[in-house]
Amino acid sequence: MNFEIQFIPEAVGDYISLDGCIKEQVNEKIDKLKEDQFLGEALGNRNNIDLTGYYKFM
Repeated sequence: MNFEIQFIPEAVGDYISLDGCIKEQVNEKIDKLKEDQFLGEALGNRNNIDLTGYYKFM
């Protein structure tokens, strides 16, 4: 199942300004996320900051 990836407005400019080789790496990660939206490390509750439902993906 493919998921839709949407950028928040603030991220669009950052994405556009990326260098070509970096943008390719980002595109590869985005393609992986389209297949598995829970890819990465679940952040949970850390240092009294509730990040449940958010994932760290490198």
